Amino acid sequence: MTLAERERMLAFAEWVRGSGQYDDVVNIGIGGSALGPKLLVDALGRDGARYDVKVVSNIDGAALTEAVKDMDPHKTIVAVASKTFTTTETLLNATSAMEWMRDGGVADPYAQFVALTAYPDKALEWGVDESRILPFNESVGGRYSLWCSIGFPVALGLGWAVYEELLEGAAAMDRHFREAPWEQNLPVLMGLIGVWNIDLVRLPTLA
Repeated sequence: MTLAERERMLAFAEWVRGSGQYDDVVNIGIGGSALGPKLLVDALGRDGARYDVKVVSNIDGAALTEAVKDMDPHKTIVAVASKTFTTTETLLNATSAMEWMRDGGVADPYAQFVALTAYPDKALEWGVDESRILPFNESVGGRYSLWCSIGFPVALGLGWAVYEELLEGAAAMDRHFREAPWEQNLPVLMGLIGVWNIDLVRLPTLA
């Protein structure tokens, strides 16, 4: 995440928290766009979170229905996380969330949607306002995307201070990987253990 992207995300998260307009957050995505935020909200949000964050990835409509059953559509913000903003499952769930808001009497549902994407033009075409698009670089892979704007629901739900601590921890591990001798280097040791178990011991899976 560039400093400019981080500042934009921070500014928007601060605006949401200060506005008093929202009580709940729904994150719609799939793969890394859903698993990372879901795991972090679960792991770090047990001592209390500013917002209740629900993560929806299942294309089965029952998943979205269950997620929003206790939410007020007027007080809910929806983050649509899609690198290309063309992912079928994600956009179908986003459309369903839009219909849920309209059925609930929300006059302008688009005003409650945020796009987390590497293709802002696609989000604009879909209808998200430019001020609510938090972009990230196309080179960011799904499994690593938590450190970019895909982490927005985490920053929003748990607070910016918690999210910054997460980024600092990641940076510390990056430094450790670059600087630690290999016999004490955790990523190197994990990689070697994987090679040993899969290529030499011939274990079919690695956990």
